[in-house]
Amino acid sequence: FQSILYFIFSTLLLIYLRNFKINWLIVFAIFSPLFILYPIAEIEVLARKEIFLYVGFIIFLQLSSIHYSKKSSLIYIFFVYPILCLIWEPFILFTFFSLFVIIINNKKVTLNKLFMKSLLSFSTTIVVTMIIIFKKFNLTQHQQMAESLMLNFNEHSNKRENDLCQARDDEELFTKLDRHQATQKSGISVKYGGLYFKDAGYIEPESMCNEILKHENITANFMEKVNSVESLENLKKISTTRKDYDFDEICFCTAHDVDKFFDLKGISKKRGQVTLIKTNSTLSKLKFPICAGGYFSPNINENHLAGSSYSNIDSSEILAEEHEEILEKMTEIHEGKMDVIGGRVGFRTVTKDRAPIAGHLNDFYLNVGHGSRGSTSAPLCSQYIADLIDNKPVPIDSEVEKMLSPERFIIKTSE
Repeated sequence: FQSILYFIFSTLLLIYLRNFKINWLIVFAIFSPLFILYPIAEIEVLARKEIFLYVGFIIFLQLSSIHYSKKSSLIYIFFVYPILCLIWEPFILFTFFSLFVIIINNKKVTLNKLFMKSLLSFSTTIVVTMIIIFKKFNLTQHQQMAESLMLNFNEHSNKRENDLCQARDDEELFTKLDRHQATQKSGISVKYGGLYFKDAGYIEPESMCNEILKHENITANFMEKVNSVESLENLKKISTTRKDYDFDEICFCTAHDVDKFFDLKGISKKRGQVTLIKTNSTLSKLKFPICAGGYFSPNINENHLAGSSYSNIDSSEILAEEHEEILEKMTEIHEGKMDVIGGRVGFRTVTKDRAPIAGHLNDFYLNVGHGSRGSTSAPLCSQYIADLIDNKPVPIDSEVEKMLSPERFIIKTSE
């Protein structure tokens, strides 16, 4: 798909430029960041939505040449530009380039007639733009994005709330609510006030992972144990219980099982249990997640998720005492009746300094140790590792790189 798009882009560009007399304006256009050099210098743009902008605009320029009727470009804008706007919304901002071309090509047309022509050709694009701007997404379209309430329930949370309020008093990120306001906003009676984050949210990890695995460039092989990993001169080799695989690069995202392949001194695992609570007429009114000593989710398939425990117990069995611990945390949020119907146990991989491990070690890449905040730190670390592999500028500075380095515990030990 990348090759096809690039071929189309290059062919259209060649057709457009072959009969052009070179002047300083054309030279400027060619070497400006937003025209030819952008998709060449930023190869990752290919097979992404932006490439449709360039293909669509070059077709428009070709139709605007003397070889075609002036009506051709106007008809093209009327039918094609709305589609391009739906494919990649920022295309709207580039429609002004097309308007300038229309003005240049119709210098002999009266202003009123030119205005009506332009308005008619861009009318469908204007309608689509208005839909994009004013259409509100529902909960499903936001993929479970929602508000969030962080309660002020003890001395530690009070200090955190005061620090946040001193740092930001514009209410752009959060709003401070008293208990009555928090109760009205959340839909259930809460014991404390707190900070309301209107743009925060929650995710369903299993659904999100299943959606990601649908990508055409991802192949998932389950129930296949890795026996050994080897780094050779020009490739990396993985041997499993089923077959051998060859790769250019390998990244270990294996949580605490990473110690089966690397001698990392600074990691450990912490047990975490979550509790499944049956919804009722009161709890079903909860509109968004609430965080205090623990967290409590809105109604998901007639159940609520409450969590979580944090212990050194090396057992995957659901423990009644940890259910009790979680229910005790829930009393800091809501004192109503809660019926436990199940739970789940997992193990977090944590580091001594609470920072993830991401980077290069012994010819391989690692992305582990995200603790309880993997949904926020893992994507950034994944982008960082991808950029290292592609030899591109990374999205973090040198201090953060040092903080994430897999070698940092080895360095501290040697010092």
